[in-house]
Amino acid sequence: MFKFVEHELTSAFPYDPKGGFCRKLDWLGEEVAPFVSAYTQHEYPFLRRNAVSALALFHHRAIADRWLLLATTSPDPVVRFRALALLPRAGYDNTNVAPLCAQLDKVRDEIEATRLIRTLGDLRDPAACAAIVSMPRKTRPRPTS
Repeated sequence: MFKFVEHELTSAFPYDPKGGFCRKLDWLGEEVAPFVSAYTQHEYPFLRRNAVSALALFHHRAIADRWLLLATTSPDPVVRFRALALLPRAGYDNTNVAPLCAQLDKVRDEIEATRLIRTLGDLRDPAACAAIVSMPRKTRPRPTS
């Protein structure tokens, strides 16, 4: 099953306007979600990043929890950004925003801070308001060209 999932993750791009990304995984349903989730820790960035996007095909609480974990612990910035972008789409009202608020307090990059703020806002949890409003200006501005 891992080889099949690997083939599907590498056969198209998640943001290709023509579509078709992981179509066969979508057909198989929730049974393949654990295999896709395992690829979020793969050593190759292409597989790892596409696996994060492919998790959007599945609809259960473990996926939102996985995105939350990836958004706060992954060393790969693309994985973090994809997880942050997809987390609000999971549609769970009781997402624990505390790890995201802690991440916002630690972040030094202006773009990453913006993505975190957007995700926290999209989650619409009142507990995130204090972290957003009191965010210290510790970010480093991007150099202008």
